[in-house]
Amino acid sequence: RGGEGLPPPHPLFPSCLLATVAMVRADDGGGGGGLGSGGNVRVAVRCRPFNARENQLQSPCVVAMRGPETVITNPVTGATKTFTFDYSYWSHDASRGAGYASQQTIFDDLGRDVLENAWAGYNVCLFAYGQTGSGKSYSMVGYGEEEGIVPKACREIFARLHAADSGGCNGGVPGGNAQVEVTMIEIYNERVKDLLSLSAVSSGGGGGVSARGGHGASTHRGGDGRGGG
Repeated sequence: RGGEGLPPPHPLFPSCLLATVAMVRADDGGGGGGLGSGGNVRVAVRCRPFNARENQLQSPCVVAMRGPETVITNPVTGATKTFTFDYSYWSHDASRGAGYASQQTIFDDLGRDVLENAWAGYNVCLFAYGQTGSGKSYSMVGYGEEEGIVPKACREIFARLHAADSGGCNGGVPGGNAQVEVTMIEIYNERVKDLLSLSAVSSGGGGGVSARGGHGASTHRGGDGRGGG
């Protein structure tokens, strides 16, 4: 989450825009890239709805999406700037109908592609970058029934493991084992906190726990299909 350590957003980019980057790299370092059709790196931008403050101020919408292009209009001069990405998602107004990008649309375009490459043995990374309130948590985690990329991907992973168990193989390898590991780390103000570690409570406040030795939660699945802690 956040953008600590990264350059600030472009000054013309409104706070309602979120950038999501999906990176795929071959395990062997041979530059083979991933299996998806978009190359090794794909960048998407998503425009969220107005929040309560923006509605109260009757803020004008200065963002428009045209295919992969994001067009930003200066509300004072009327001048426009056009930025081209792999995906430009319009999630500002659901009344747009077919042009509206839902949580499922984001997952199908980005999350599923990353998951497929990971399943094929590639190292993958997907991160969201944007100003506070731009919609990072909503796109990645979601709220309530509006699940984001992470829970959807997790459901898909365990559904595949269950299907592999039922078919007599784990993780696509007959007679093999599959292991799923989870690590939750918060990086804020150049401090790293392991959110799953119970060994030490951070003295810096914020309610997190300190990162010591790379703690994590793991689930092991053997040939019998049973999960372990």
